[in-house]
Amino acid sequence: MKKTFRTLLAFTLAGSMLLPLSACGKSKTGKKTDKKAKETVSAEDIGPEADETEKAKDEKAQSETQEEGSSVETSNENAYYASKSAELKLEPIPDVEFDFTIFSNTSIAGDRILVKILASLKDASMEEKLLENHYQAMGDNLYTSLQLFDLSGKNIGSVPMDENCEFENAFALDNGEILVVTNKFNDGECRTSPSVFVISPSGEKLRELNFDVKANLYGSHVYPMKDGKIFIATEEHLFLFDSEGNLIKENQEKSLGPFMNHSEGKWYVARIALPGTDIAGYQEVDVNTGELLDLYKSERRISIDLANNTDCFVFTDNGIRQFLISQDDFATVLSPENTDLAFTDLRNCQILPDGSMIVLNSEPNRDADTDPTDYLRNDANKMSVAVLTPVDKA
Repeated sequence: MKKTFRTLLAFTLAGSMLLPLSACGKSKTGKKTDKKAKETVSAEDIGPEADETEKAKDEKAQSETQEEGSSVETSNENAYYASKSAELKLEPIPDVEFDFTIFSNTSIAGDRILVKILASLKDASMEEKLLENHYQAMGDNLYTSLQLFDLSGKNIGSVPMDENCEFENAFALDNGEILVVTNKFNDGECRTSPSVFVISPSGEKLRELNFDVKANLYGSHVYPMKDGKIFIATEEHLFLFDSEGNLIKENQEKSLGPFMNHSEGKWYVARIALPGTDIAGYQEVDVNTGELLDLYKSERRISIDLANNTDCFVFTDNGIRQFLISQDDFATVLSPENTDLAFTDLRNCQILPDGSMIVLNSEPNRDADTDPTDYLRNDANKMSVAVLTPVDKA
């Protein structure tokens, strides 16, 4: 079991390092182009023959753009002020004191926030009490838990998860419930498969979802639609299920990627440039039938965010940008000079129907004399939630 914990720990830490970097679009600096906003192509245009040429062009363009300096991009930006801001604080557990805590994977699901916590105890003798509060032992005095908060930063409680599961995302359903997506690590195979369940707004686990499909779902991602249907994207497959997990449509093509994104009101599945792993484009998907529609090439090096039924955001030191798939371009949404929010490391964002914005921000929380080689303690942080209101709607 100790070996299992160590294996899972390595898997978990790898995920916690990669996911914040994959906030929908790590891209080369975009260059101004004269191409049409919408460029539809056939699926055959994406494949091994074109991959090396496209990659060479991309690398050349990236080098040229870096020499040119800043890019020209669209701006959908307004000025925002922080009408509400609060730190996410764990509910105290009697006689339990943490050495350090790390707030990592985050998701905004309606008026709830879900965050994966990694924590170390100051006194390991309190382990049993911690485990009673839905924390999982990871080995070497490290524990993980999925915590539920409201938008005021209040800790509602821990969400029970199966052992060896890694939290990925959460989505608010129209009935007020929350669909939670986790990846279950299969010991001995070094692979994961989705484990999906539904919780109440108070964190009570209501039911699990099972999907009627024979293909393995290793490395897949789950995306619920507003009407209850669910897409699962995996390598070479895109499945559409009804709300009970019954298969409606299966697409199988070599270049289909294990990601989907929501942009400008539509859903897209990624297309991978074979035999490489770069995103070559995105194909629109009919959310009612699962049919594949228009395909859009991408000249950007994009890593995919785990979209929260909102538009596709990129988090940088210069604020928030939105990736517009149909235009293969970015639009600035929020920059530091247009808000009174002092952010350090943006982790998540959601724009509400009234135009206000919910953002999660991380900041370091470690001692000044922390040993540089103590990587876990160096990752210790605090997480805060802020509701940003457009100035013109104040």
